[in-house]
Formats: sequence, C-alpha cells, structure tokens
Amino acid sequence: MSGFQHDIAGGNGNLVATSVQSPNFDLATQTGWQITKAGAAYFFDLVYSGEFEGDDFIINTSGLFFYTSTPALGNLSASMVPGTTGGTDGEGNAYLPGVTSYEAFTHGGDNGYYATSLFQGQTLFAWNATHGGSYTTLATFGANPVTQQFIFGDLPIVSTSANVGDPTLITTDTGTMAGTYGTDWAASGEGIDGVQFTLCPDGWVQVLIDVHTTGATPSTTLCDIPADYFPAASVVAGTIVPYSSGTAYLVVAQSGGTLQLTVPNTNGVRYAGSFRYPGPSI
Repeated sequence: MSGFQHDIAGGNGNLVATSVQSPNFDLATQTGWQITKAGAAYFFDLVYSGEFEGDDFIINTSGLFFYTSTPALGNLSASMVPGTTGGTDGEGNAYLPGVTSYEAFTHGGDNGYYATSLFQGQTLFAWNATHGGSYTTLATFGANPVTQQFIFGDLPIVSTSANVGDPTLITTDTGTMAGTYGTDWAASGEGIDGVQFTLCPDGWVQVLIDVHTTGATPSTTLCDIPADYFPAASVVAGTIVPYSSGTAYLVVAQSGGTLQLTVPNTNGVRYAGSFRYPGPSI
C-alpha cells in the first residue's frame, strides 16, 4: 500500500522512532544492541561469520589485516594471524604468522616489504622482494627462559666502543668489505654495496651481501675473503637470492679465502644475502 507507515520506520524505510534496540540494551554496562535515528549503532558481544571489511582493514578467518589505504597489493601495513603459518591475502600480499608490521619500500628500482614480526616469543626481521613472494629471514631476536639469555641470531649488534674481549653480544668489529671480486661480479651500488665481513664475539663471521653480475658468464668465485675472516675449514655458509625471483643459491666459504657459488649465466642480476659461518678460531 503506497505511503504505508508503521511505528518504527516510515514508508521509505527511514527510522521514525528515536532508536531501535534490544530489551537489554544499556550503554553504561555495554550490553545488548541499539541503532539510532541519528545514525549511530552499538553492538555488544557481536558474533559474526565470514569477512568484515572497512575502508582500510579486513577481518576474516585468516586474521586481521590493516592497510595504509584501501586494501591493495603493496600497501599491507600490519597483520595479526593466528597459527604457525602465513599466507597471501585477497590482494596478493604475502603475510607472516603472529603480529607483524610491514613497511613497503622502493630500493634501486626494486619494490617489496620489510617485515617485523612477533611470533612464538621471538622477534623476526624479514624482507620480501615482490610483495606476494616468500619472505627471507634477516635476523631473529628473543629470550631463552632456561638459560635466561637474550638471543640475537644471524646479525651482530655493533658498537664502536664496546670491549670485544668481553663475551657479550657486542662486537667492536665494524666490518671489512671484500676488495676483489670474481669475473663478472661487482658491488651493486645499493644497500650494503658489496660484501661485508664482520667478526662476532662468538668467533663466527657475519656476511652481508649486495652484489650484481656484470657479464653473461659470472665466475664461481664471488669474491676474496679478507685475511682475518678465513674459515678454519671450507663450509657451506649460507645462500644469496636474486631480487627478481625467490630461488636461493648456496654460498661456500673456502678455507683458502674465497666465497664460491654457481648461478645462472645471466648479466645484470642483483643478488642479496645474509649468513654466518665459523671463523678462523672455530
């Protein structure tokens, strides 16, 4: 019937009453629910299923996802993900388990994420070159409740004034850059800009790598190892990863003083990595 009216809403569906609410609604005790004529709504003890999406966030069965603006590839800002595995959101952004903050970056023409994640009692630092690709762990930090020690893995804490003779996490070695590179290898001009070696107080050598190929047939020798950083014996030290894909390549630290690896014969590819190997005293 045209123009039909009732006590709650008029014929066009607008509220006539000041509000509609559940019998137990009480704003002071935060019980029940209410929708007001003015446009406000209160829902306490709300249970929902499926996906809930706002202007810059999404909540679903995978977790809570927050974005710098409308959800899109490349602007994931933070996530809270239960369980032990990550995944990919509906926009194509890869995410980590736990509580994670993401920072989008553009570096040397490459786009991706840096991520800092709180997961299983540890703080994890990682990077992802392609937003939707897999993450590479840079370092982890946490505490061991049994030994009551802080644990900082993969990367050293550097101080220029600490006593390196004291067995702490602090090292006075600020790092030495590789001086000689193999055929068709060179410093990238980005990031650490080359290969840096740092001797840690525990006797291990930390290596940071940011290099690129300069010819079509790169040598299996990446670079020379400075004399103070030779391993006592040759060891598979870690991996480096090309910025253009997620394929990792093994790096061997030779006791004779070189870093060795084999990569595809490709010119102009940038590689990065971070790892540790036993130093000369181990």
